[in-house]
Amino acid sequence: MEITLFAGRRKVLKGEVNLVASKSIASRHLLIQAISGEISELSNFSDAEDTQHLYSVLQYFLSNPDIKKEYNAGAGGTTFRFLTAYFASRPCSLVLNCTRRMSERPVGELVNALQKLGAKIRYLKKNGFPPLAISGKKLKGGCIAIDSGISSQFISAIMMIAPTFSDGLELQFSGNLVSRPYIKMTAEIMQEYGIHVELNDYGCCIFPGQYSIDSRNEKLKVEGDWSSASYFYALASCSSAADFTLTNLNEKSNQPDAYCTQIFRLLGVDSEFKNQKIRISKKKAPLPEEIEVDCTDCPDLAQTLAVVCSAKKIPLKLKGLSTLRSKETDRIAALQSELFKFGVFSEAGNDYLFLNPENFNISTQKISIDTYDDHRMAMCFAPLALLQKQLKIKNPEVVKKSYPDFWNALKKIGIQSKLS
Repeated sequence: MEITLFAGRRKVLKGEVNLVASKSIASRHLLIQAISGEISELSNFSDAEDTQHLYSVLQYFLSNPDIKKEYNAGAGGTTFRFLTAYFASRPCSLVLNCTRRMSERPVGELVNALQKLGAKIRYLKKNGFPPLAISGKKLKGGCIAIDSGISSQFISAIMMIAPTFSDGLELQFSGNLVSRPYIKMTAEIMQEYGIHVELNDYGCCIFPGQYSIDSRNEKLKVEGDWSSASYFYALASCSSAADFTLTNLNEKSNQPDAYCTQIFRLLGVDSEFKNQKIRISKKKAPLPEEIEVDCTDCPDLAQTLAVVCSAKKIPLKLKGLSTLRSKETDRIAALQSELFKFGVFSEAGNDYLFLNPENFNISTQKISIDTYDDHRMAMCFAPLALLQKQLKIKNPEVVKKSYPDFWNALKKIGIQSKLS
């Protein structure tokens, strides 16, 4: 399947988009509530495939805790890693499986840490990778170290089950801490449920306790997803004119990708907050001669920035990309391949990407974007539809992983599409 995007002649973006809920926030609430024994009602719950999958597995397990079976975590890294920690700390005996690509993404550091805490987990195929056989039980806990340079999801998963440990948890971070704001997000959400978390740059300490659901006086509303918002900032930057609104965003959000408001100010986009809405507008201002961004805390912005800076012929230096090699695809290699189609030359290493887009050319070419089974590859290239009559993107259904309504959302601000 392929989708063709049409921006029209004026290429002016107007309208209002009710932004998809944050799957990072929703998944943390789901896991904590499952640990407490019951998942309560969430308002503006994320309809992302990953989050819905996590919800379904947790609900089924809570309803059928004694059934021995194989659970499939799907394609979600967050889903698989959170479920690994959850099942390891619950009385159960099961297999946790996943998609082929997810089975190629390492979980060894998480499994090793859980085993040190008393968990019984074994690999069913390749050491260090899914699928897993888990014999869950109440864990003793204690003091361990974990490599914090691989994935913040490993740390968050262990943190959230830590209150159930009989001896609590003292977790020491080793290595370069990646995606630090997501760990802070985990701590803050745990505190909303009455758990005291001592967190600093070197580790965290969590004492035995019980999550409190009853203390919440109103239905929880999940805020909008700033990672998804970044694509609309990119659209505004690539447009000839833009004046549209995104709803359900928190100006003081703990989501790391809220940083996009600062970066895109350099790329000609203004933001104005009012009543959980943000007005996005295009401004006329000189562009920087080059841009350098450290994405250690916000790796999901890397693909978006690479496409926009290429379109504007701004040399770009991205660093802090060590986690991108093992995402839904090797995102650094995928970006290099697709941008090369437009004449963009690049240099990359394990954790950096340099782009030279002086020869970027789109207007005379008929190019289809390959998406590599990666939702962010599909969404980050969408703004290029504003630079030519039409843009083709292959396998557009991949956006269901995080933003199922993305293509319809584009229509609300003036970008039409056709499936073929």
